[in-house]
Formats: sequence, C-alpha cells, structure tokens
Amino acid sequence: MKDFQILIGCILIAAAILVAGVLISGAITAASGNVSSQIASALNTISSALSTIGSLLDLGPVG
Repeated sequence: MKDFQILIGCILIAAAILVAGVLISGAITAASGNVSSQIASALNTISSALSTIGSLLDLGPVG
C-alpha cells in the first residue's frame, strides 16, 4: 500500500510540474510579445520625432 501511495504522490508532483511549465511558457510568450510591441512603438516614436526635427530645421525628410 505504501508503494502505491508513493506512486500517487510522484504522479501528482509530475502533474504539478507540467502545469507550472505550461503556465511559465505562456507567461514568457506573452511577455515577449509585449516587449516586441513596445520596442516597435518606441522606434516609431523616435522616427516621427526625427522627421519633425528635420522639418523644423528645414533639413528635408530624415531616412
């Protein structure tokens, strides 16, 4: 009976590890998408600012 209880405990621990792995991988995927979006937005803002500065200084379009 004790061997059976140890087996059930090992199965529950393995299931908990799998669930944690799925949750962590989902969080990493979501975070990487947010970081990519934020970098793209920052680069777009910088590009817009450089174009504005270029037009104010009458240097023509930047890029």
